[in-house]
Amino acid sequence: SEEEEEMHLNCFIDDLLVPALSPTLEVSSDDDNSDPNPTLKAIADRVKALERQS
Repeated sequence: SEEEEEMHLNCFIDDLLVPALSPTLEVSSDDDNSDPNPTLKAIADRVKALERQS
């Protein structure tokens, strides 16, 4: 069902965001010019793409 799919998407997002937002996540500080958290940006882009598809 559509509702089930939405639940699944939310779990999928949680699985990605929880580890990404975790303070234990190692952030490389070698490259100060780069996006401080490219992972989060990638997830946000992916979520937007998924929303567009639905």
